[in-house]
Amino acid sequence: MCRLFGLHSNNRTSVKQALLMADNALAVQSQAHQDGWGIAHYNKGVPHIIKSLGCAHQSDGFHKLGQNIQTHTLIAHIRSATQGEISLVNCHPFQHGHWIMAHNGDMPSFNLIREELVSISRPEFLLHTFGNTDSELYFALVLSELQSLEIIDMKKPPINKIAQAVRNSVEKIEHIYQRLSINDEPSLNLLLSNGQFLLGFRLRRDLHYSYDSCMMLSSEPLGDGHTWQPIAERQIVAVDHDMRLYLDY
Repeated sequence: MCRLFGLHSNNRTSVKQALLMADNALAVQSQAHQDGWGIAHYNKGVPHIIKSLGCAHQSDGFHKLGQNIQTHTLIAHIRSATQGEISLVNCHPFQHGHWIMAHNGDMPSFNLIREELVSISRPEFLLHTFGNTDSELYFALVLSELQSLEIIDMKKPPINKIAQAVRNSVEKIEHIYQRLSINDEPSLNLLLSNGQFLLGFRLRRDLHYSYDSCMMLSSEPLGDGHTWQPIAERQIVAVDHDMRLYLDY
């Protein structure tokens, strides 16, 4: 299993507490998830992604970024590899244009469903798939659904349409498992953003949110003094560009 953390705020916000200083900061969690890390943050609306192999807790780069980043929107990921080898190209988050996504979960029997996933994703997004993880194909499918709903190029797409794209993607993945009679079920937690919103979806992995002066999403409560609420199974929690809370079951 991997671990996720996301933040979205109206104001430029430090992530030092969440990534480094809290009792259960992402660096602490990384001691059990040592197969690479990635941080995506937006500067003037442009995503910047830094990835590295190894354990975030032991990484000078992770600590330097955690100390210095101030941003409106960030998604961070620490990896415990399931599908795909341990390599830089397989580290999350993944990017296409302004869109970034990180996945926590697993698609069991990935070798049996991979070609099915490819067949329902648009070629223009598959073209920019560089690794060999289930997660990156999951991202390509989400992008394909965003394109189908004609919102992928919108700067401020409506949250309900983004949620629909995520749910359409999950439904198609689960349909593959059912059609191929694969008994193991996929776990498909994700964090998604284009810099104007932050969305989290939970399926078969824990996910929590804190909504106060900003929105934070985390696989585990950070022990940082904030009140963390568990996200229900199959629930979507998001905030839009005006920090309006969206809860979809």
